[in-house]
Amino acid sequence: MSAASPFDAAVDQLLSQQYPQSVVNTINSYGDSAIGFRMAGAPADDAAANYIAAQFTGLGASSVRKEPVPVDEWALKGASVTVAGRTMTASQFPGVPGTNGALMAPIVYVGPGRADDYADVDVTGKLVLVDIEFDDYWFNMTGEEAKRRGAVGVVFTNGANTAPAHADPNGLASDESRWSRTGLPAVFVTTNDGNWLKKRLATNGAVPASVTSKVSVTMHNFANPSSGGVGYNVVAEIPGTDPNAKAIVVSAHHDAYFRGGLDDTAGVAQLLTIAKAMKMSGTQLKRPVIFMATTGEEFGYTDTQYDYLAGAWWAATKSHSSSASDPAQRWTGSDGRIALVINIEDSPQQDSPLIASATSDLAPWFASVAGSSGDLLQGGYYPSQPFTLWQDGATWAAAGVPTVVTVAEDASYEGINHTDRDTSGLIDYAYLGRLAKFYVRTMTSASTALLPHDINGQADELTASVSAADLKAVGANTQAVDALVAAVSKYKAATAAYADRRSSISPARWTAVNDQLTSLERYWYTHLSGFDAGDSSLVFPFQQTLSDIGHLEAAIGLLQGGAANADAAVQELAQVGLTSVGLQFSPDVYTAELKRYLPDYYLRNWGGQVNQFWHVDITDKVRQIEAGDFTGAINGLQCVVANAVGGVNVRGAQTTSVHIDGLDERLRAMTAALNTMTPMVDNLK
Repeated sequence: MSAASPFDAAVDQLLSQQYPQSVVNTINSYGDSAIGFRMAGAPADDAAANYIAAQFTGLGASSVRKEPVPVDEWALKGASVTVAGRTMTASQFPGVPGTNGALMAPIVYVGPGRADDYADVDVTGKLVLVDIEFDDYWFNMTGEEAKRRGAVGVVFTNGANTAPAHADPNGLASDESRWSRTGLPAVFVTTNDGNWLKKRLATNGAVPASVTSKVSVTMHNFANPSSGGVGYNVVAEIPGTDPNAKAIVVSAHHDAYFRGGLDDTAGVAQLLTIAKAMKMSGTQLKRPVIFMATTGEEFGYTDTQYDYLAGAWWAATKSHSSSASDPAQRWTGSDGRIALVINIEDSPQQDSPLIASATSDLAPWFASVAGSSGDLLQGGYYPSQPFTLWQDGATWAAAGVPTVVTVAEDASYEGINHTDRDTSGLIDYAYLGRLAKFYVRTMTSASTALLPHDINGQADELTASVSAADLKAVGANTQAVDALVAAVSKYKAATAAYADRRSSISPARWTAVNDQLTSLERYWYTHLSGFDAGDSSLVFPFQQTLSDIGHLEAAIGLLQGGAANADAAVQELAQVGLTSVGLQFSPDVYTAELKRYLPDYYLRNWGGQVNQFWHVDITDKVRQIEAGDFTGAINGLQCVVANAVGGVNVRGAQTTSVHIDGLDERLRAMTAALNTMTPMVDNLK
């Protein structure tokens, strides 16, 4: 058996000293309420940032600093619901206002709290008990529906469709809510408490209740950050042997719901363990390693569709953008300093596989390193594609940085995440040590020779996504389609040629080629990235638009076939954008939801990093179909298709009119981008 590397031996020593345990135990001791909570900028989260910075300083890392991030500081001090002498401990969703004392009113049950659930219930001046339905829509919509109906507050509990999320019937839960600044107070009670309430209400009708939620809030101020809420990213570095090499960022977030054992206190412990073991062992890679513990991953802002990833977004687009005054702090942009990001999330649960969601250029490399690391990944390795948008890595990728997001969890964790059951007892510290060794193994691999960016495989993904037949079938401009297909073909040929000559590139050229690769990938992600309708995956800018037009045209064809096809037509329309959500809520609630996606909405934050598709409201056309007005619905839908193809001007959120790019415009923009990138690939030699 070969001797352990100095780094691996240092990790083993730290495990024997229970260093990761001490990190987790210390950070988990910080909480703004009895049930925990370390939300961005709140006292507990600030204490965690101070501790992490002190640890990095103590282990001898370089350039240790706390970087301020303007956030909506939201600190939960405690919440409860009292009915018939029974007081139930409650949790709350970040951004939701408190009650300013006890809120006393009758409480009534309204099921999932959609528009139809209020048909026979008068909730004016009352509290409403609402079943959370996690997979269907965001909580803010049920809150806004309740407010529209005259309710004074919301008590959430688990509904029939909640499982496997929040699986423990005695567990408290929280989650991103996208709540409005003017929204109602709202709290969450356990499944068992909720069931007790439902039984009592079924027997007695509305009963008196008292809801108390103590919340401290300081709103952000982007113009003058020091006068508003502020959280802190913690940054530290270990220099590389090549001062000119692009750096690797390794990140995890220190804010948490409840105690956040796996999500993401253990991730922070992995950062510190890696850094400490590197310094103890004298391990130095060719590339600098930048460690970043972010704030605001779970929640950063109220009244936005993108209330999470605040700290990473601020770093990627503000404090470390191309406009940073210090060149060393320009991580993103055309001259960005960093080559890739490894973002550690939800890790490590005992006997779980390592699951990685990687941008397509990094996926083959990361899978290769994982495949040769069976000694460290006994639970196996599973790639997760396409690249997901629910962790800090999303905003880095949108800023142009190839990214890998890792989790080490099993299927049971879905019922534990964002609940008070996510504790340090879930952490497998031996596995944490093995993962620390694995991450250094991956960083070492990325620090030798050329960067592992697989631009040829990336081009394959694009080639497979662009179908001239599909685009022309929905009415896209023939010349625009043909030009895109030609540009894709040229780009693919260029990347294939690079793949053929890559191994013969002289070591003397590696630094220059790596810089060129980094610039190429910056351009790719900032010009060829979009979001899908559910904000769950990175897609090419035309893809959601193409999908929407396809469903619109399918619905039109069905309606032209007669009334017998009406239900099938509605099913097609429900798949356009967020229409399935809009059909469940009142029109003004849905309209307010869509307003947040407009380009001029005042708080787009990381959602504004890509050119999003048209979130068109077609619920009125569905109502026409339901009323039997097929001709009116067809005419209206044909206008929507024409605008989705050609582009449309709509009333903005803050201004009179904004333009939404249509399918043809997106195809032309992609063509221009590819024609710019093809010579960049040709120069990789």
